[in-house]
Amino acid sequence: MEAIEGKSETPAEMLPNVSALDKIIVAAAGPLFSFLLAFAFAFIVWGVGKPTTEADNTTTIAGLSRLDPRGRPACVRVTRFWKLTAIP
Repeated sequence: MEAIEGKSETPAEMLPNVSALDKIIVAAAGPLFSFLLAFAFAFIVWGVGKPTTEADNTTTIAGLSRLDPRGRPACVRVTRFWKLTAIP
């Protein structure tokens, strides 16, 4: 660890022992803060909005080639839904 943290002035033998409660607190703090971070990101996405494309927000059907007997496309738009007028 000296390569990452550097040389310590206090030898390891002089450091106080870590209690079991301290270990439990550290073990519980990691998942707790991960959960809180997930909630923070969820609130950001909720407030700003999820990015979507035009294809996600439209009901347009492209490339209709079949026509009903009157010469109209087989699908007619009714409000936000499509209704079949002729079934081949």
